[in-house]
Amino acid sequence: TPLAATQSGVPGQTLTYTLTLTNTGNVTDTFTLSIGDHTWAVSGVPGSIGPLAAFASSTPFDVAITIPADILEGSQTVTITATSNGDSSKTTSVSLTALCGFDYFYVLPMVAK
Repeated sequence: TPLAATQSGVPGQTLTYTLTLTNTGNVTDTFTLSIGDHTWAVSGVPGSIGPLAAFASSTPFDVAITIPADILEGSQTVTITATSNGDSSKTTSVSLTALCGFDYFYVLPMVAK
């Protein structure tokens, strides 16, 4: 959880998302986590979580997406997938979206006296 989250920031800012994985199966299991295609820096995704008892939740963990310093606007959606080690057909994913942009940008003239 959550299944999806969106945050916005400015160039160079790191956005942090707090995630928890719950084993909804009825047996203890370990889960492998993978990150889908992305171009912005992503950190904090553990390689695996577990073993988790049936219906137990992991300790919350933070995933960070850093907005590149050299862009003024854009977005990046990062998909993190958890796959059961006990049954690889059992997966779940979360989509984390990072938005970069300025709602308003004002340029004020310099006046010298």
